[in-house]
Formats: sequence, C-alpha cells, structure tokens
Amino acid sequence: IENQATDINNDGDTDDIVFVSYDVSTGLISDYLSTPVFNLSNISSFPAKDGDSYFFRARETQMGIDADGDGNVSQTTMIMRMNLIDGSLNWTGISGTSGRIQARGDYITYDTSEWTIGEDIDGDGNLQNDFLYAVHNLADGSTQYLEKTGLVSLGSGVFSRTLYEGGRGDLNNDGDTTDVIVYAQALVQNEIIDIHNCDAVDIHCRFLNLIDHLSNRADLTQAMKALLIPLVEIADDTLEQGVYNNELEKYIAVIDAFDIYFDTIWPQAEIAHETKMDLVEYHQNGRALKDDIHDLKDQAAAQLEADEQNSGNDSDGPDVQLLIAGMAVAIQGSSAPQATRTVMMAEVNGIITIAQQIMGGADAGALIGNLVSHIQTMRDLLVDPATGFSVADIDGISSAIDSFEVLLAG
Repeated sequence: IENQATDINNDGDTDDIVFVSYDVSTGLISDYLSTPVFNLSNISSFPAKDGDSYFFRARETQMGIDADGDGNVSQTTMIMRMNLIDGSLNWTGISGTSGRIQARGDYITYDTSEWTIGEDIDGDGNLQNDFLYAVHNLADGSTQYLEKTGLVSLGSGVFSRTLYEGGRGDLNNDGDTTDVIVYAQALVQNEIIDIHNCDAVDIHCRFLNLIDHLSNRADLTQAMKALLIPLVEIADDTLEQGVYNNELEKYIAVIDAFDIYFDTIWPQAEIAHETKMDLVEYHQNGRALKDDIHDLKDQAAAQLEADEQNSGNDSDGPDVQLLIAGMAVAIQGSSAPQATRTVMMAEVNGIITIAQQIMGGADAGALIGNLVSHIQTMRDLLVDPATGFSVADIDGISSAIDSFEVLLAG
C-alpha cells in the first residue's frame, strides 16, 4: 500500500495498492506505470514473472492509455507485459480474464469461461457454468481452451493439470476410480505426456511423476502433501526456466532446489521412517532422479570446459561464466552442510545476476561494489567455523574465488 511508502506509480497520491519488484542487487524498487488489478488476500491474482518480463492485470483507465487500440480508454481489464530491463509496457492481446496468471516462454495461461469468450467449446449447447483454462501463445496469438479440472502448472511448452478420476473411469489402471491424476499436455504437438512411462532422460516428466506419486500416497496427510509437492514443483520450474547462461548453471540450480525437498522430509515427525526412506531412496524419481541430474550437471561441466578450451585461441582471457561456474561447482561439491551451501549459492546467484546485467549493457563501474560485497561475504563464510567447511573445501573454493577476482582486477 502506497501510504506505507511513497507515490510509487506517480499518479499524485499515496492511496493505491501497487505491486512492485525489488532488485536485490541494486536495492531499487521498480516504478510501475499502472496500478495492477489484484487482491492482497488472493495470491492467484498476483502478477507472473518469466525471465525479464512481468505479466499483470490493469485497466486502461488506470494506465491512461488505449492499450488495445480500439479508440476507447475503458474499464476493460487487460493483461499487460512489462520488461524489467528497459521499462517497456505492452498489451499481450488478452483481456477480460480471471484467476492465476502463469507465464513461461511463448505461453501465458489464465482462467476464463465459455460465456466470456462467447464460444461453446465443449459442444454441450450452452455457455453456462463451463469454466476453462486458456493457454495463449504470445508468438502467434492463438489460444487453446482446456477443461478446468484442478491444479495447473505451466512449463516450457507443457501444460499440466490435475483431475479426479470419479466418473471418468480408472485413468491410471490401478483398479479404482479414487485417484487424482496429473495430465501433462505438450502444447505444440497437443499430446498428453505419459508421466507413468517417462524416458530416463526426461527430467521434467519424472518430476511430474513424482508429484503424481506424492499426490496419491495414502500415508501422507493433505497438509504434508501441501508442503512437499510445491517443493518438487519449484525444482521443476527451475529446470524449465530459460534464465541461465549454460546448462551447468541450470542443473546446479535444479539440484539446489530439489535438495530442499529432501531436507524437508527428514525433520517431519509425522512421517514414518519407512515412508521417508521410500520418498527419498526407493521411489524411482527420488534419489535416482537426483543422481541423474547430477550426472547431467557433470556432463554440462565437461562440455563447458571443452568449449572453453576449443575457443581458447580466440579468447582474450578467461570466460567469466566459466569462472562463476567454477565457484558454484566447488561449493556444491564441498562437504559443508546443505544449509551452508545454500547460503553460499545465494551469493553466487547474486554474482550471476550482476554479470547478466553487465552483459546486458549496465554500467560495470556502478555494479563492481556489489560484486565485491558478494565475494567478501563468501570469504567470511569460508573462515567461519560454524559453517562446517573442511580445510580442503576452503582451499578449493578460495582458489575458484581467487581466479574470479583476478578477472575483476583485470
């Protein structure tokens, strides 16, 4: 609420409820050009972030612009897209929506109804009480409409949703009709992904399989499912994000996110020891999935090193991405507790963010102080006995930091 701060949207008063973006590396709050339509008590109405873009609802009258170009500045609710780097604001072509906005790559999803779009999608002869999920392709302007059945998640070119078997029959062929099934649909091919028969290398499918497995466990309470399932979803979302400079950075981030799932299971007193063992060791997408992601990370590291060596003759010096990755690999490979590694990786992620800003044209001189701050925090953590780093860990990580500092000094 503005009266807790200042006139954030520059409309001459401090009476508005606004959604702002805080840049951790610079300490700056984004200056939104409009008051988004959302409810503080309903997180489903909040904006969606994908890469450098935020998608949010706003009325033309709030923005003071004719977003859809129809010659009228109206109360119509639009879904707008703001680029956080250059501050540009554009209409997505979508209006009159409700529910949670999700955005990933070329796609954005939202809730709608047959009545809203004026079309009998299911062919039942009426437009009443037929609610839908809309999946809009930002690249070509097309929209797919799917039956609204339960929880939804948007990945890169994949839309998954849950539905209760009930009168639909035994969808997973386990002899009953009491399960909640996860359906994942490839948006380009418009095909259902068989999450019960995933290829070993299809990590996204296997994450969905694990979510389905957790959803249907009778020995987990709904509260425990509500705790564990979102952790797997976060790891899957991390896998699908296109914000990493290379595959190594991506898999390191996925492993870091997935570790929270493992670390959360063990302290839960209400989960039987046998169930804990199954969730992290025996189920095919527990420990085995993590091991496979580690293998992919190692392959990505080897490929990155090979690429760097192959391009060595054309390079004026060490590659900044490789040096940052070197710090990350040294940290993740250390014997320190996961909590310590997570704190250290937060500093590395801060360095990655600043490096991306500089490569995007930001003033390096203005950001160098933030880089130095992240590095000093890492060095302070290394020498703190409470963090649990071994002598070998300290030597390895310090060497990686030293290499990066040499590059900065140059």
